[in-house]
This record gives sequence, structure tokens and C-alpha cells, in this order.
Amino acid sequence: MKIVLDTNNMNAYGKNPDLNFIEKCENEGFVEIYYGTDTLHDLREDGSQNPIRLNKFHSKEKVLSTGRLDYSFFPFILGGDSPLDDEIAIIIFGKKWAEIDEKKSDTMNSKIDVKLIEASIINEINYFVTQDSQLLVKADEIKEKYGISIVNREMMTQILIGQKQMS
Repeated sequence: MKIVLDTNNMNAYGKNPDLNFIEKCENEGFVEIYYGTDTLHDLREDGSQNPIRLNKFHSKEKVLSTGRLDYSFFPFILGGDSPLDDEIAIIIFGKKWAEIDEKKSDTMNSKIDVKLIEASIINEINYFVTQDSQLLVKADEIKEKYGISIVNREMMTQILIGQKQMS
């Protein structure tokens, strides 16, 4: 099972019981945890826990590239010619990726979230773990269209407990 954790789920201090359980599952080989390359951007912007969180990011071998794809070269991706990041942004934010304006009510994190969800879909990630209510409220629509489940860390813990009991 592949899981992407967004930046807010870095668990740098190891104090969150849900994230501790998810990380324990990774240590046991039950799941693979990934971060996105844009997580590094988030961490550089964050001065409060920067060194600890950066070290945790750099210790990961599984990092998804979240660069914006040029779809003019790949119109066949997922069977459509519309940029996937635009489709995701429209579902979640009601506007295309380029229209998300981090200088207004939108944030740079909104663009990062869209790119990380896109990379997760392309890389066949099973779960995207976030605490962002704007993403969680659109989880069913994203799941139906792309097959990836967007869950919060508490839900992910319950899913893993259930999966471990079944195995």
C-alpha cells in the first residue's frame, strides 16, 4: 500500500499517535510512505521546525516529483488531453491550476496540493493523507474519478488497523 503524506503530516517530533502508527506500519514493511518534492518548498518556508523537518524529509527515499507537466507532449495521460492538474484544481477549488492566486485568498499550498495529488494519481498511490478540509470535502469526487483516497490521518490509522487485522 502506498501513502502520500502532505507537509502537515511530517510528524517531525514523533508526537502524533496516528502518524506514529502510520510510520510504524512503514517500518514493518506494511506500507510505503512518500512525500512530494514541493514538501521541500514548504519546509524552507517554515522557520519554526525547519531543521528537524528538513532532516526527516531528506531521510526519505520515496519522494514524488511534483513538477508541473507539459501536457502538450503527453495528451494520452489518463485518456484525456486536459491537464490533470487543471482537472483536479477545478474539482477542489473551482478554477484551473494557473488561476489559483496565492496572492489573494488562495495559497501557494493550494497549488502544491494539486500537484501532489496529480503526482499521486500518476504514480498509483492508494492514499493521500491530509488535514486540509478543502481537500477532504472533495475526497469522494476525487476517489470516483481517479481512484485515490484522500483521508485524514485518523482515518488512515483506522484503515491500516483494519488492513492489518485482515492480513
